[in-house]
Formats: sequence, structure tokens, C-alpha cells
Amino acid sequence: CIRDRYANVCVKSFMKCEKDSQHYYVMLTIDKDLTGILQIVQTSEYKDIEMIAFDFQSASEEGIRQQITFKYGALKSKLSLMDGRLQDINELIRIKNPSLLLPVSYTH
Repeated sequence: CIRDRYANVCVKSFMKCEKDSQHYYVMLTIDKDLTGILQIVQTSEYKDIEMIAFDFQSASEEGIRQQITFKYGALKSKLSLMDGRLQDINELIRIKNPSLLLPVSYTH
């Protein structure tokens, strides 16, 4: 799929910037109208070559609010799930080996 290859190229480009900062850099330009461009540039002895560029535009306040609400809800759900697992483990320890529960409870 072309989308998978595009994503792969993007990741490889960012990895090159991270690993070889002598020859690659990232440049972010934001205009007054809140649009922007993120460029990955390869430097050579004589010139700089733009490898890939990503255009950005600002999101609406409502869109940002929805994203924050979604992420917060997902994290809250994950925390609740992990808390339930911890409760289950504590209950299992209490049943199987209660003497271990006291040192475990001190670490939290």
C-alpha cells in the first residue's frame, strides 16, 4: 500500500535526522496565518536538498478540545484498567501468600 510506504519513508527520514545530525536537519516554519511547513533537509558540501516536507494548518479550538477530551478519556480508561489489574494482583497475593502483601503495600 502506498500509505504504508509513505509512512515508512517519513519514519526513516526522521531517524536519519536523529542519527546523522551532521548531514540532516529538521526545519519548522510557521507563518502569521498559523500555517506551517516542516522540512527535512539533507546537507551536502555544496547545497541543501529538501528530502520531504509536511504542510500544517492550525486546527479549530473545538477540534483541539475534542482531541484533548479523547486523549484524556483514553488515558483515564487505561489507568482504570491498570488499577483493576493491580487490585486483582493484590487480591491474588492476599489469598496465596499474605506475608508478601505487607512489603508490596509499602512500596506504593
